Amino acid sequence: NLHMKYLKGNGEFVQRTIRPVWIGEMEYEGNEYIGVEALSLENGAPMNLSLKRIISLESQTLTE
Repeated sequence: NLHMKYLKGNGEFVQRTIRPVWIGEMEYEGNEYIGVEALSLENGAPMNLSLKRIISLESQTLTE
Protein backbone atom coordinates (compact mmCIF):
# COMPACT_ATOMS: atom_id res chain seq x y z
CA ASN A 1 0.00 0.00 0.00
CA LEU A 2 1.10 3.55 -0.69
CA HIS A 3 0.20 6.83 0.97
CA MET A 4 0.31 9.63 -1.60
CA LYS A 5 -0.10 13.35 -1.90
CA TYR A 6 -1.74 14.24 -5.21
CA LEU A 7 -2.55 17.43 -7.12
CA LYS A 8 -6.07 17.22 -8.54
CA GLY A 9 -6.95 18.83 -11.87
CA ASN A 10 -8.61 21.76 -10.07
CA GLY A 11 -5.38 22.57 -8.19
CA GLU A 12 -6.50 21.01 -4.89
CA PHE A 13 -4.02 18.85 -2.96
CA VAL A 14 -5.39 15.60 -1.54
CA GLN A 15 -3.94 12.68 0.38
CA ARG A 16 -4.99 9.10 -0.25
CA THR A 17 -3.88 5.61 0.68
CA ILE A 18 -3.95 3.43 -2.41
CA ARG A 19 -3.18 -0.09 -3.57
CA PRO A 20 -1.64 0.11 -7.06
CA VAL A 21 -2.99 -2.39 -9.57
CA TRP A 22 -1.34 -1.38 -12.85
CA ILE A 23 0.99 1.32 -14.25
CA GLY A 24 1.15 2.28 -17.92
CA GLU A 25 -0.27 4.35 -20.76
CA MET A 26 -3.81 5.61 -20.22
CA GLU A 27 -6.25 7.92 -21.98
CA TYR A 28 -8.78 10.41 -20.65
CA GLU A 29 -10.99 12.50 -22.95
CA GLY A 30 -8.58 11.96 -25.84
CA ASN A 31 -5.46 12.87 -23.82
CA GLU A 32 -2.85 10.16 -23.35
CA TYR A 33 -0.75 10.02 -20.20
CA ILE A 34 1.29 7.67 -18.04
CA GLY A 35 -0.75 6.75 -15.02
CA VAL A 36 -1.48 4.31 -12.28
CA GLU A 37 -4.69 2.36 -11.82
CA ALA A 38 -5.28 1.85 -8.11
CA LEU A 39 -7.86 1.09 -5.47
CA SER A 40 -8.57 3.70 -2.81
CA LEU A 41 -8.27 2.11 0.60
CA GLU A 42 -10.55 4.77 2.08
CA ASN A 43 -13.62 3.72 0.08
CA GLY A 44 -12.57 0.82 -2.19
CA ALA A 45 -13.20 2.89 -5.34
CA PRO A 46 -11.03 2.38 -8.42
CA MET A 47 -8.86 5.38 -9.33
CA ASN A 48 -6.84 6.38 -12.38
CA LEU A 49 -4.07 8.82 -11.46
CA SER A 50 -1.59 10.70 -13.62
CA LEU A 51 1.99 10.08 -12.49
CA LYS A 52 2.75 13.75 -13.24
CA ARG A 53 0.35 14.85 -10.50
CA ILE A 54 1.69 12.62 -7.72
CA ILE A 55 3.65 14.89 -5.37
CA SER A 56 4.91 12.24 -2.95
CA LEU A 57 4.59 8.52 -2.26
CA GLU A 58 5.28 6.69 0.97
CA SER A 59 5.22 2.93 1.43
CA GLN A 60 2.99 1.69 4.24
CA THR A 61 3.66 -1.46 6.20
CA LEU A 62 0.76 -3.87 6.28
CA THR A 63 -0.55 -4.52 9.78
CA GLU A 64 -2.74 -7.38 10.86
